Amino acid sequence: VSDMAFMDSIETVCEACGGLRYSNEVLQFKLKNLNIAQVMDLSAQKAYELFAGTIIAEKLEPLIKTGLGYIHLNQSLSTLSGGELQRIKLASFLREKGKIFILDEPTDGLHLKDIDRLISLFDTMVSAGNTIFLIEHNLEVLKSSDYVIEIGPGGGHKGGEVIFTGTPAQMQGAKYSVTAPYLK
Repeated sequence: VSDMAFMDSIETVCEACGGLRYSNEVLQFKLKNLNIAQVMDLSAQKAYELFAGTIIAEKLEPLIKTGLGYIHLNQSLSTLSGGELQRIKLASFLREKGKIFILDEPTDGLHLKDIDRLISLFDTMVSAGNTIFLIEHNLEVLKSSDYVIEIGPGGGHKGGEVIFTGTPAQMQGAKYSVTAPYLK
């Protein structure tokens, strides 16, 4: 890829390898009947299964836990969405303990099943001694939070005031909470 600020990127396919990025000599080596190009084209989930019980599967597990099992090992980061990039970054910290994470709308655009997976992941991270601050509007995430700080009552110049602090259960009875009626 050639990047020139005043032109669109140009991609050309290598004539020697046909775009596989490996020499014919390297492509001759096989693992479970797959060459390196075929292995690298596997999804993280398929690679996790292929390498079950190995250090490679152990390294792929955080991608699976963050719901990114569908991405390919050779996938360019430039093809991923902002949410996917955020989850990759999160995956890189899953084994950490005693850390503080601040995430802005991590559920944005996710399927309900993936949101449930992410909530479970957050619970695991907190149980491991981490602290997570979320800027979030998703009600399922709010319901499963340990503590909520609601800022409002509106957005922009109509907001900016702390209108509630407490647990989700306490929020349901909060007099000035805009979110409380939706939690029921």
